[in-house]
Amino acid sequence: MLCDHCMLPVTEREAVHDDHPDGRKVFCCRACKAIYRMIQEEGLGDFYQRRDWTSPGIPETLRELASDEAADRRRESDQADFIRAD
Repeated sequence: MLCDHCMLPVTEREAVHDDHPDGRKVFCCRACKAIYRMIQEEGLGDFYQRRDWTSPGIPETLRELASDEAADRRRESDQADFIRAD
């Protein structure tokens, strides 16, 4: 079985279950369960219907974007050591 949030495989023994109006959901951990609930409670449930990836975890394009943004923040932080606020 797969986690209903991150799509990672999870065994029945390790699964975290939660009942929802649209059926019982299975999660690999309590964090995925909490995130799923938050997304639903905020009215963003269409996220799961609209996502366009089928493999577990973060899609490669988003992973690359996050990596690029993190690198930009590191560069800005590194440069801050050399900027004086006179």
